[in-house]
Amino acid sequence: MKSIMTAFLLVVFILAGCSPERDTFSSPLYQGRSLKIGVIGEVPTVRESNVTLKQITFDDLEKGDSFLSSYDAVFIMKEELPTAASPQYAKIYKLAGIPFFFFESSKNLTTYIDATISYEDWPDMGPGFFVLGYDGGTRHQFGTGLYNDTKNETNVKSAYSDIFRQIETGL
Repeated sequence: MKSIMTAFLLVVFILAGCSPERDTFSSPLYQGRSLKIGVIGEVPTVRESNVTLKQITFDDLEKGDSFLSSYDAVFIMKEELPTAASPQYAKIYKLAGIPFFFFESSKNLTTYIDATISYEDWPDMGPGFFVLGYDGGTRHQFGTGLYNDTKNETNVKSAYSDIFRQIETGL
């Protein structure tokens, strides 16, 4: 009987150690200043009430600084990435005074900011960063992943909170 109970407890501890909770991390909410972010593609749901996400289009980007100056950043979602790599937008990303974020890209950031590179011809990097960021004003580039490379609601919302902090601090 003792050996059955010992085996049972051992199994419980092993299963607890394999819990899917180990693939989840909830970072603190972004509590900085209010942010206004333009989103090209489907507008994501975030935890923060001090962040306004507004759907915009590529045509809006072409309006230049008069339009972009009212935003703290622009998010370009996965479904819009092939269009985002069109040569006419590379100059906008470089000259705008705000950061651009490219979500779930399988391509290198260069694909978006170098007008001479074709999106279709650039090889896939495979899974990696959840978001690639570029600030044309500072020429700062960065990428951020998801906790344990696991895409779930908690990890995605935590990543957004981290991105909002990066926007506030100037990347």
